[in-house]
Amino acid sequence: MDPSSVQKEEEERHEKFVYHLETCFNVINHGLIAYVTIYLSYYSYARGFGNLFTWHIFLCSVGYQFFMAESLLTLLSSNSWTDRYSIVTKRRLHWILQVIGCGAILAGTIIEICLKERAGRKHFRSDHAITGKLWTESVILPHS
Repeated sequence: MDPSSVQKEEEERHEKFVYHLETCFNVINHGLIAYVTIYLSYYSYARGFGNLFTWHIFLCSVGYQFFMAESLLTLLSSNSWTDRYSIVTKRRLHWILQVIGCGAILAGTIIEICLKERAGRKHFRSDHAITGKLWTESVILPHS
């Protein structure tokens, strides 16, 4: 066998391995996103959507966990859901998912601020609230 053909065969095996590894991680990633999104949606449903705090949980978790995570994955070249689309279409999908995610996050945050205001409690005191505020600002401000 020619040394160049052996090297070419090794490269092809390596590319196949990397392709299968990327596919495996892609499936795991989408599965984890789906699991967390479904779990938090069910948790919100079980608490009852008549409670406004439940909407905060639902909107923020779906906005971040589903829409923002999936929007990043649309740009990944090995993403099985978007690998057949052009980069222009991928960017458009990314932008659309980001806008929907930002809208859900902003709505969920506004609901929580209104609930705190109505109860006469101070805003952004807990670690969760401070982290949420920082993340909301980091998501919303670059788009304005």
